[in-house]
Formats: sequence, C-alpha cells, structure tokens
Amino acid sequence: MTIDQVIESYTKLASKIFAAGLLSKIGSGATTGARFSAENLENAIKEVVAQYSGNNNKDAPMRDPLENGCPV
Repeated sequence: MTIDQVIESYTKLASKIFAAGLLSKIGSGATTGARFSAENLENAIKEVVAQYSGNNNKDAPMRDPLENGCPV
C-alpha cells in the first residue's frame, strides 16, 4: 500500500468503527470500557485486507514480502 492508500483506508476505517450510535457507545463503554464496537473494527479491517490482498480474500494472512521485514 502506498502512503496515500494507507491514509485513505485509515480514514474510512475510523469512520466505520467509531460510527456507532450513542446508546451503543454507552452500553459498550459501561461494560467493557470500549468506545467502539470490536465487531465493526474486525469487519473494517477485513475489508481493507480484502481490498489489498490481491485476491479479494478478507481472511488473507498479513505478511511482509521483505525477507527481513519492514525497513521503516
């Protein structure tokens, strides 16, 4: 992914996971301390993985193609 693609994906991801209604946030926050839905987070991440996996596979493993990992 390019930097621009990462920024765009993050913006979309954030709007999806933090878009829960007020009552949902209160209920979730009261019981778990969470300010977002874990299910929404999982689904949003899977959408990004599917988009960039090359074969539209939402369950594709995330792997760094560099032998020694990310140089950044």
